[in-house]
Amino acid sequence: MALWGSAVDSARATRSPSGSAGWASTLAAAVLVASAGSAHAVVRYVDDSAPPGGNGQSWGTAYNNLRTALTASAAGDEIRVAQGLYKPGTLRTDTFTLKDGVSVRGGFAGLGTLNPNARDPLAFPTILSGDLLGNDGPNFANMADNVYVVVTAPSTVSASTVLDGFTITGGNADGAFGTQDRGGGLAIAGSPAILNCTITRNSASGGGGVNVASTGNPSLRHCRFIANRATGASAGFSSGGGLNILGNADVSACFFAGNSAAGNGGGLAGATGATGTKISNGVFTGNSAAQGGGVHVGNSSLINCTIAGNSASGGGGGLSAAPATTPSVTNTILCGNTVGLSPQQVSGSAVITFSCVEGGASGTGNIAGDPMFVSPLGPDNLPGTGDEDLRLRAGPGAYSSCIDAGNRIPAEAMLTVDAAGGSRFVDIPAVPDTGAGTGVAVDIGAYEAVAAQCNVDVNGDGYVDPDDLADFIAAYFGGCP
Repeated sequence: MALWGSAVDSARATRSPSGSAGWASTLAAAVLVASAGSAHAVVRYVDDSAPPGGNGQSWGTAYNNLRTALTASAAGDEIRVAQGLYKPGTLRTDTFTLKDGVSVRGGFAGLGTLNPNARDPLAFPTILSGDLLGNDGPNFANMADNVYVVVTAPSTVSASTVLDGFTITGGNADGAFGTQDRGGGLAIAGSPAILNCTITRNSASGGGGVNVASTGNPSLRHCRFIANRATGASAGFSSGGGLNILGNADVSACFFAGNSAAGNGGGLAGATGATGTKISNGVFTGNSAAQGGGVHVGNSSLINCTIAGNSASGGGGGLSAAPATTPSVTNTILCGNTVGLSPQQVSGSAVITFSCVEGGASGTGNIAGDPMFVSPLGPDNLPGTGDEDLRLRAGPGAYSSCIDAGNRIPAEAMLTVDAAGGSRFVDIPAVPDTGAGTGVAVDIGAYEAVAAQCNVDVNGDGYVDPDDLADFIAAYFGGCP
């Protein structure tokens, strides 16, 4: 627990850190808009450092227990949760149960800071933990005492329910089949919006990080699934190390790294009947499974995803299509994925178009060039740890073949931004448009390339040419500092 404690203690002594002010402002604006949406909405406050007996009406009188705030809330209410560590109870069956129409938002600075309403989930981590004894160790050690499911979204929960800005960890769904064996971090039977959450180090028979039941249809946006596992302890149920979808889901701009499954879909698994599932701007790297190291789906659609560096023991190192299904794959990178020691990007009958597939793939607009990632293993040079940088190189001197090579038509219908929140349609002047559609072509992959700043491209037009020399001379003799 020292890791979580030190992160929270450090954050409490910090105001808005450099580089996060823009995101914090955006989140603060979203909170204000959500609060204004209901004339009778009540804002309730939770801070784990608050003294007992608070009524939750202000930071000064905050609840110190999130379950108390959930019990007191009604549709239209918002719960603001300060940085800290929160556990659902003392029993393995305890869980944080979401309520229909209630927005629960973490990442607030809280008590003891200059501005308790300052919000940035990275700077002010709000952790929902199932580690009841506080003794979890590496490689899922000492989890026998942990709660089965950290957060539950029952079937009564609609799209007006929001969970935003939390780290969810320490769930261990190894209990009774069908009720306590799936969704260690988050079990979803309804249709909530799950935003800006990090789901990490959870375990279950299936849906290690998150499980979406057959009745579920949530949206998951800007979430990170890191180092979760599906163990397959329940016979026939072992899919979705990070996320398992039995119903449907809209998964956008989510990052999956280091997840594993004993069965299908190390990063994400979608059931054959999940025909309404859409996966866009997703990144899958360093995940592993028996089938579909990165992704295993049925008749679902993937658009502008990056699936790289995943592995499988049976088939589909990057992507596997369930038998008798034809998932649609568009504007997607599939490279560096393996089965055993051999490269294999896809298994099954996926319909792939305008994608970059190592070794090539039949289909309109597909290419087989090196996507040229900025840093495929990240600073630690290890796969699946979550620091991988799979943006495209955009000069100077080297440009990814994925730039301006996608199909704008389906992307335009679904996407306005990329996985990092930048514009989805950015032109790189030095790269010819080879994709389809009218206007600026879209890139292949989860990230839209942004031209690198060339220190000798003086006028910033994307080229090094005589015009730069002329501009340099004019600036030098004109007294430019």
